[in-house]
Amino acid sequence: MRYLVGLFFIILGILFVVQGFNLDLILRIGINFTKFWPFILIFIGISILSKELKWLKGINILLVAIFLLLLVFWNFNKNVIDFNVYNNKNYEKIDFEILPDSNVLDLFFDLSTLSLEINTDNTSDKISGYYYGPMLLNIDKKDNDIFFKNQKIIGNGYKIYLNIPEKYLYNIYIDSGVANVDLNNINNTIKMLSIDAGVSNLKGRINEFKESFYLDIDSGVTKINLILPKNTTYNLNYDGGIKTVKISDDLMKNIDALFEGNIDAGVLNINIDAEE
Repeated sequence: MRYLVGLFFIILGILFVVQGFNLDLILRIGINFTKFWPFILIFIGISILSKELKWLKGINILLVAIFLLLLVFWNFNKNVIDFNVYNNKNYEKIDFEILPDSNVLDLFFDLSTLSLEINTDNTSDKISGYYYGPMLLNIDKKDNDIFFKNQKIIGNGYKIYLNIPEKYLYNIYIDSGVANVDLNNINNTIKMLSIDAGVSNLKGRINEFKESFYLDIDSGVTKINLILPKNTTYNLNYDGGIKTVKISDDLMKNIDALFEGNIDAGVLNINIDAEE
């Protein structure tokens, strides 16, 4: 079995030589691991049985080979992150509307895999939106807390389109295996965005800061691509075993900043640009 693991790293090294260091490949492996990790339970079970049935060792080696190939080559985009066509064809569109009871709201997303698009709305009093997913979400409101949950542990996740009125302030907490968050040209009233995930991908554009924004990410693999208004002040602390960081010179580093954050990841890619 060690030969297969060695071959896996050889293939990975060749891909990096051909493509250069490609964070998207690491991202793919991380996402695919969250999808296929139950293979490990199968390996353990077969290993226990193979002490009595020696022929099972060959099956285990074959399954390990399949598992490693899936990590590198499975196209995660169709099943986890994109949701552009796949979920729209296979899942029913479910609308929701929530009338808040407070001016400061805490939104909690506890889902195995999540693709969340956030839009701001200056005309409505209600949080609204729609989602696609394998089963109905439990959406509960308790005082100023709003919970988005389901009981499904693994499998394809949810694509949620969320419209938040600009008249309220928000703390958003995401606990997920894979979290893909898109800030869609928002006028920011998010006080905090917290992501605790195996793999996280944050992208989008903030047009205006109506409230200072604090970003807290704890993730195995993190990719951030954001566009902020020119001359926005920022203060980011980040730690990653493998990291690449690019922040536009048109943004201003300042301790007392509009855009702050703490990011902890094993593999980290940050690209923050300023609008032209």
